[in-house]
Amino acid sequence: MKSKSRVEVNYLGEGEWCPGRVAKENRNGTYFVEFDDGDALDDVLPVNIRLSRHSKKTAPLVFKLKSRVQVLVSATGEW
Repeated sequence: MKSKSRVEVNYLGEGEWCPGRVAKENRNGTYFVEFDDGDALDDVLPVNIRLSRHSKKTAPLVFKLKSRVQVLVSATGEW
């Protein structure tokens, strides 16, 4: 995921999706995210990040085989 991509993050893996942007990709495959409310979180796992629906960028995501993902069902608009 490219730096500065608009994203939503499953905050601490607890199911609350918060808007922000990727500020940095860490060497260990995690990300440093800056949230719109001014908070920041380091070592965010890729499984807890999705591109924001409001993103103008279409940065491709890179997944590994057997990665857990969420899929937007276009017919229902649900994740």
